[in-house]
Amino acid sequence: MNNYWPSSQGPTLNQEVAELLVRTSIKINKRLTNCSQEVLILDVFRTEVKRNLLKIILAELEKILLEIYNSNLDVNDITNLTENILIDLFHRCIKRFCKLYELDCIDIYQDIHDLNYLLNDYKMLLQILIIQLLFGSSQTVNKTFNLFTYNMPVKQVEIFLENYLIQLSNIIAHMLVQNFNTVNETNASYLCNVKFLSDRKLEKLKNNLIWNTIIKNYLERPRAIYESRYKVWGFYQEGLNCQYIYACRSNELQMLSPMQIIITFLLEVQDFFVPKIKSTIFLIGQIIIYAGQNLLNQIMRTSLEILRRSSNFKKQSNSL
Repeated sequence: MNNYWPSSQGPTLNQEVAELLVRTSIKINKRLTNCSQEVLILDVFRTEVKRNLLKIILAELEKILLEIYNSNLDVNDITNLTENILIDLFHRCIKRFCKLYELDCIDIYQDIHDLNYLLNDYKMLLQILIIQLLFGSSQTVNKTFNLFTYNMPVKQVEIFLENYLIQLSNIIAHMLVQNFNTVNETNASYLCNVKFLSDRKLEKLKNNLIWNTIIKNYLERPRAIYESRYKVWGFYQEGLNCQYIYACRSNELQMLSPMQIIITFLLEVQDFFVPKIKSTIFLIGQIIIYAGQNLLNQIMRTSLEILRRSSNFKKQSNSL
């Protein structure tokens, strides 16, 4: 295996892609425990269900890559068709998964078009991934993630692929759980972890998913965009984990909703006032400590002086 990802199409790139897909498939068969402190909706499913979903996504992504390759599409075509490719990938993955576990996928298809974040983060991820796997390392990817080097490490591409698989499986898990009515009416008992095998816990989970979606869309995402950060997931020896990497996301600021823009404004206010408030509090604290020390020293000196005079007075009284 080379240390750097090929920069152009050819046999070398094809071999690297094949080896990457094989390595990723092997990792999927290992531990899938969430080792991070982040919420991962995929954890709702049993380990074997998670593994099957990840395998389905990897297989369907491989098929789409082959179809694009045989269609002789260029980078501009990929950029224009990314949204359609993303929706198609979702449809394929959900169809196979629902067929495997005998679930109704009609309502889930409808929900796909209602998810706004399919058209931002996941669209960008898929576009970058396809360009890397079919055309090699590109200036677009380098500019987006601040990779100031012509040669992109193979590990970097591997991280992008693993992250996309986990992120995509997570959102599919979200849509599936939202469409579960009761444990008995669906195959939830075959899919979900034992912690969620009651109607009450299932409804509680669905309510928590709504809250987590609000937090993610209106707090976490605007902050990540404003701070030029991107959270990437990966397969590690101990299980699934995530980390933040730099990503130039200035263009996404213009696409934020008014509520999300308010969040970025509050972050600016925080950056302006919080350091000054901390400095003021620190200064006031120092003044209080200094004044307290002086007051305590004065009290101690006064007390000692009183004791000294009292002792001298007793000695004089005894001498008389």
